[in-house]
Amino acid sequence: MKINNTQRGFTMLEMIVSLGIFTVVAVIAVGTLVKIVGLNRQAQTLQSSMNNLSFALESLSREIRMGTSFYCSSDLDVDVSSFSPRGCSGSNGRLLAFRSSKTAPDGGSSVCNLIYSYRVVQVSSDPLLFKLEKAKQSDCGDTLTYHSILDENNIFLTDGNFNVYKGAGGYSWADIRFRGYSGNRENELNYFNVQTSVSQRMAD
Repeated sequence: MKINNTQRGFTMLEMIVSLGIFTVVAVIAVGTLVKIVGLNRQAQTLQSSMNNLSFALESLSREIRMGTSFYCSSDLDVDVSSFSPRGCSGSNGRLLAFRSSKTAPDGGSSVCNLIYSYRVVQVSSDPLLFKLEKAKQSDCGDTLTYHSILDENNIFLTDGNFNVYKGAGGYSWADIRFRGYSGNRENELNYFNVQTSVSQRMAD
């Protein structure tokens, strides 16, 4: 009895073609996965940075809104423990100080409004970067000590300034603007340009 066996294996050419097609598909799939992971990391970085920046701006705006005696200056080393209201306009206002709505005993029979101050300090020239610092009194006459209020490992300010305009009746308003970017890798940078305007609610 004769058995006709027609089964045979893959040829070398078929194996090479199949392997080539599989390699192309695998490279495309891995590239897509890497791209998705990168976009997800970029989105998370942006979200974290914007949350940090939004919190700082909201806190700053709330304190300024309830403050009085706005003082603006391009001099970062000015002593703001005692000052008179002063406006500034343009892009040179790097420091904004004001009297807070919070009070403390002045050592006598009366109370004083504590002083808060914000300033934009240059930290490097190449690249040009700044940091946002805050100082506040805890008691009347206290020396103000500044500390950074933004995550400098994730948020990089390329510019920041305050403009203060004196209004009628003792009411003033301040324009605040920050520009910069978040992220540490070139292909994951997110640029921002935020600006807000705050008017005081209590007259000087």
